[in-house]
Amino acid sequence: MMGWQDKMKIMKTILYFLILQTIIFSEPAKLDKIIYYRYFPIIEDKLKSGMEIQKIRGYCILIDMKCTAYSRGMFVAEEMDSWKQGPGESTLKKIDIDLSNFKKTFFIGEFRNDYPYFENLKQEILKENKLRKKIERIKKMLFVNDIMFKTEMGRDLYTDYYTMEFNYEERTKKSFSDYIIIKTDEISNPYIMDIKNYKPDEEKIELKNLNQIYQYFKNNPYRNLEYTFEKVEEYEKFIKENIDKNEFENILQREIYELTKELDLQ
Repeated sequence: MMGWQDKMKIMKTILYFLILQTIIFSEPAKLDKIIYYRYFPIIEDKLKSGMEIQKIRGYCILIDMKCTAYSRGMFVAEEMDSWKQGPGESTLKKIDIDLSNFKKTFFIGEFRNDYPYFENLKQEILKENKLRKKIERIKKMLFVNDIMFKTEMGRDLYTDYYTMEFNYEERTKKSFSDYIIIKTDEISNPYIMDIKNYKPDEEKIELKNLNQIYQYFKNNPYRNLEYTFEKVEEYEKFIKENIDKNEFENILQREIYELTKELDLQ
């Protein structure tokens, strides 16, 4: 007659055999594949006229916690998560605005053979005067912001913004989100904003001297001039005396956030 120790040995042997069968004969689970396209060549395309607003889903390589065109680190997912796929859902959406008559054209995008394609879905004229003024205000603010960014670049002429330094891991971070990318014919670099994680301030601050700031830089063009430290200092002095950079950034992002809501781009 077998004792309890013999029975335990038999049970262990049976369990080991069953586990071994599972390991040998179980088929591996098929994993989902997510493809991301590097999107900076599209971002770098210059506009000839008007305003272009894209909404993309993907990730950005942040440098010093900022996502800019200079990082060249914008990646777009090939398609939405399976549970979000359906009519009107895409990782690429775009609105073109003709500023001569405020005609809005809405596009939805997809990737075909590694190229992005946009389908024209709807056109309409933006008739509301308040909305038109907001668009014009954002256009001016983007122009001013572009100059401020160029001025910061000009201050450090020897920094290479196209390569990573030895402290790459410390300076960079991958951030997955929904991003808004805005371009106009006046700016040399698109403005990129994390729209998904944006939280508007409770206090609404207005930029009262925008027209004066805009006209100053329009009357003192910088693109066709050779950058010198004197020119950079001139711009820096004007910016310091007339613009609170943090406040300006907060107002610009709030304006963009409100515009995307009004244009149904969120």
